[in-house]
Amino acid sequence: MQFLSLRHPSRSAHLALISSTFTLQLDYTPKHTKLFLDQVHANAIGGFMPKTNSPDPNFGKCLQCAAVDRARYKVNPLLARSSFCTQCFQQYCFDPNNLTSSSALPNRKLNFVSPDPDELSIILGFLSRNKVPIILGFIGIFIGIAILCVFLYVYSGEPSGIWVDSDIVHLFSL
Repeated sequence: MQFLSLRHPSRSAHLALISSTFTLQLDYTPKHTKLFLDQVHANAIGGFMPKTNSPDPNFGKCLQCAAVDRARYKVNPLLARSSFCTQCFQQYCFDPNNLTSSSALPNRKLNFVSPDPDELSIILGFLSRNKVPIILGFIGIFIGIAILCVFLYVYSGEPSGIWVDSDIVHLFSL
């Protein structure tokens, strides 16, 4: 049994590959969703021309070849594939012995790049931009708590103490 597997690089040269997201990513921003659908739509109707960034004007006919090809195997004797369909299968179907080279895909970004920054980079960016205010804030909180403790100790007027719930230990400071 032969299976049809299309190899179809993104034809949008200015966009990074967005339609190949991680399997475990289940939540997408509206921006990512729009870019994903735009890229998939462009790929589904356009195909690709080797050594250009232009869509293939014959891609629709190549899809027809793929749809009809399965029926060829049900006819006895086996019908030969047309030269046009053979060319389409060579261009679009995965063949480990005939991979599309990078030179045939100029200006294409073939690695996935998320259009949305991940949470860790957002947090690290915030921390790197606000180091000094965060440190000064913690120092201010520490000084404020220390001043409050001294104020309560000096002006409380009553003896303070610590009672440890035990029959043996009673610790008081007068």
